[in-house]
Amino acid sequence: NIATQVVTTGSVDTSTVGSYTIMYKVHDSVGNGGYAKRIVTVVDADAEIVVGHEDGNNAGWTVYDNNPAGATALSVEDADKGGRVIELSGAGIENGYALTNLNITEGFVASWAMKFDEDFKFFIKIQTQDHGRIYMTYVPEDIDRGYVEDGLHYVYLALGSDVNDNTWRTFKRDIAADLHKVKDEYVITSIIGFLVRGSGRVDDLTTYTRGNHATFTYNGHSYEIVKTARSWQEASNDAVAKGGYLAHINSKKENEEIYSRLLRHISDAELLTTRAADGGNASYVWIGGSDHTTEGTWRWSDDNVQFTLGDVPTAGVYTNWGQAWDGGHKEPDNWINADLAPEGQDFAAMAVHNPINPNGNLGNGRIWPWGFAGQWNDVAIGNALYYIIEYN
Repeated sequence: NIATQVVTTGSVDTSTVGSYTIMYKVHDSVGNGGYAKRIVTVVDADAEIVVGHEDGNNAGWTVYDNNPAGATALSVEDADKGGRVIELSGAGIENGYALTNLNITEGFVASWAMKFDEDFKFFIKIQTQDHGRIYMTYVPEDIDRGYVEDGLHYVYLALGSDVNDNTWRTFKRDIAADLHKVKDEYVITSIIGFLVRGSGRVDDLTTYTRGNHATFTYNGHSYEIVKTARSWQEASNDAVAKGGYLAHINSKKENEEIYSRLLRHISDAELLTTRAADGGNASYVWIGGSDHTTEGTWRWSDDNVQFTLGDVPTAGVYTNWGQAWDGGHKEPDNWINADLAPEGQDFAAMAVHNPINPNGNLGNGRIWPWGFAGQWNDVAIGNALYYIIEYN
């Protein structure tokens, strides 16, 4: 046994991305030698593998609904994009266009750019484990509609009513998370293709991988998911002690990014330990909003900016309170219950799981009285929940 005589050369800097070579050499007492080479690769755990599915060339695009006839999917120059894009031209949403035959089996994050000045439906066609094919449907609306069966299976999600303003818009969505919002028992197995109804331009159809990490960055800020169940005040104190604050969410894109990361980092088993009985018995994480100081006046803890008064959002300030698709029930509602919320509900949390509908399935699965996962709810001080810290 000459293991103690092995000479090792080379080193690994785990803080710097790259490949490192380690050499192991040894000789026995009569000069017989041997060596082994080991290559260690250090990668960025937050880096995502990116796969582009078109480059402005219309190869692979088809018109799958050409009634009325004459619809085209052409490659054209676009001055604003500085290159070639796909122009879809026809009779609005009556015509349909497709880039299919994809087989994306991991990551399940997709992004695309689009420029429309009319109504559209942007579909991402997916295969699920036990429930067949579903069309993830993104539309220029403000409120998610949820799951709809109409011969085929659709999940309708809102991109915002202002996105068809004839300017280029880029969207990045975690398809697995979007599916989980409305059908948390469904499991995506692959992305099959992109489809569009409507006349406009599209570009940069891309898929990404996404890992399971407690920390991540977005738009110049960093975030930390803490999987220790604490009260809102205890969570806020911990955030401040670490040099941050409970997350202050300023945009739909930031909200979607946070929800995506939460869903990938919190396991199904862990969801059971961060539930709020007064919030539809759903799983939640604390964010930085509260109306504890003045009932009905919701402010962010980091800068005291008001974002809601009663259940009316402050003009020009982003909110994502839970709301049924039919415009019915709205949060926050300061529900008071002698057992679950004796002092009302004064602290904001993001749902990581759908609030449970005690009245059964309404509207073909579309309407939930407390909204969808990813939306916010006001819940009581007595809850112990996970939380997310934001750092400037």
